[in-house]
Amino acid sequence: MLESTLRDRAKALLTPSARSDVPPFMVMDVMAAAARIEAAGGHVIHMEVGQPAAPAPKVAIAAAHAALDATRIDYTSALGIPTRLYLALPPDRFQVESVQQGGPAWVERYRALCGRLPARVLQDDKTLPRWLGDKPDYDIWRRNNLWMMFNALAIYPRHLTLIALYNRERESDGPGGTAHLVQTAQRWGFKTIELDAQKLLEP
Repeated sequence: MLESTLRDRAKALLTPSARSDVPPFMVMDVMAAAARIEAAGGHVIHMEVGQPAAPAPKVAIAAAHAALDATRIDYTSALGIPTRLYLALPPDRFQVESVQQGGPAWVERYRALCGRLPARVLQDDKTLPRWLGDKPDYDIWRRNNLWMMFNALAIYPRHLTLIALYNRERESDGPGGTAHLVQTAQRWGFKTIELDAQKLLEP
């Protein structure tokens, strides 16, 4: 009798979960709803997204590459995170100083992004304001990194995460580059996620 009871209880515990019946991408609707609740001051315990054990299928990786090429990534929209474009210099000058050395594909993506989003520009040229001219180890690029981070703190100071396309094993990308941004963010207590561009582009 005891064995039969235990067996019945075990069968009940091993009933297949209904989670697999959730429609694909309904999770994004759940995340969007959670973001709205948090924006209204509510407290949300996030349990709506799991970590897959298998690697991404090749077709998904190809689709991600296509989306990156089109500069249209919408997960942040579902999370209620608007995309903002901050540039150290006006768009054309920024392209010359910081984009075009990446090649035609980078320039094309950059121009598409500028066409889709209004840009906030830090200053008209690389000359620092007089009150910053004598500051040691400081230039427009370091200033721009700090400006972006202060904007992030002013707009949404809770749970800040910096996601950087960055390979720390390579040589420094120069004063005020991604290395400076990542290091400063870590020092300020931001969560940081570093994405290696080479790995992202692997077949």
